[in-house]
Amino acid sequence: DMFLSMEIRSATETSKKVWEILGYHYADRTGFDVVNMRIGSIWGPLFWHGGIFPVVRLCYAAVRGQGTGDGPELFEEDESAPCYVKDCAAGIEAVQMGQDLKFRTYNVSTDQSVTNRRIIQAIQKVIPDFDIELSPGTGPRNRPTPHFDITRIRQDTGFAPQYDIDGAVAEYIDWLRTHPDETMTGEGQHPNADNH
Repeated sequence: DMFLSMEIRSATETSKKVWEILGYHYADRTGFDVVNMRIGSIWGPLFWHGGIFPVVRLCYAAVRGQGTGDGPELFEEDESAPCYVKDCAAGIEAVQMGQDLKFRTYNVSTDQSVTNRRIIQAIQKVIPDFDIELSPGTGPRNRPTPHFDITRIRQDTGFAPQYDIDGAVAEYIDWLRTHPDETMTGEGQHPNADNH
């Protein structure tokens, strides 16, 4: 029920806002049941645009030893709300299979923000000698407490994320180790994901 800003920063943001409105319009005129999901920052295996998310960049740096890629500068105290892909899938299923949903829009995401420093601490639980120096403080792109409120989906479907940052990072690092050819961008990957 929070107001959405009319400011547009990307094609993705534009599409998401427009399709919510069109979905409501269609539902109101056809009687069709339409429920929108606002899906957070999803990451995990086969995520091929990892330069976007600090957690992916830092995990790659720890496992591959090749730096943090070409993304924006990373600051120690910058916050993000990375939702592990398995939690995302469970949240989508919960809404799709939900009975007597009370709302037409649900957030599907994690309900906790983490700093880049906290992500590094999670990595060090798996790779103790991982050491990387980030810029101190917060950067100009930081958004404080960027996580979504998932009260609606929790109350109406029982959904709750099962992965904290430690569990998600540990599982992802294990996956990266068993998929040595995986890259942050998918460059050189076979288009058929079944090979993974």
